[in-house]
Amino acid sequence: MNLGKSISLAREGAGLSRKDLAEKIGCKYNHLCNLENNKANTSFHLLEKVAQACSTTLDDLFRAALDPVVKLVDTISFDGGATFTSSTRDLKDGEEISEVSEG
Repeated sequence: MNLGKSISLAREGAGLSRKDLAEKIGCKYNHLCNLENNKANTSFHLLEKVAQACSTTLDDLFRAALDPVVKLVDTISFDGGATFTSSTRDLKDGEEISEVSEG
């Protein structure tokens, strides 16, 4: 993963649109888009604002950016009740999902 993707995931996890986050951190919408797409540099101070607005830490943003593995929910099966079980496998950076099935 990379820092832009990490910012994007943190923003989405906080339930914020790009517009909302840009307003919260005091930057232009286009700059945030460029950050999420790794097409712009930024200050450490702005990254601190991103982390705070997304209710996370700089440490978590950087850890996610350096982690080459993203968890993918592989199977969700309902057991007839209100609960469900799931299993996950690692999705390597750049790997594409080749099959989606309903069962």
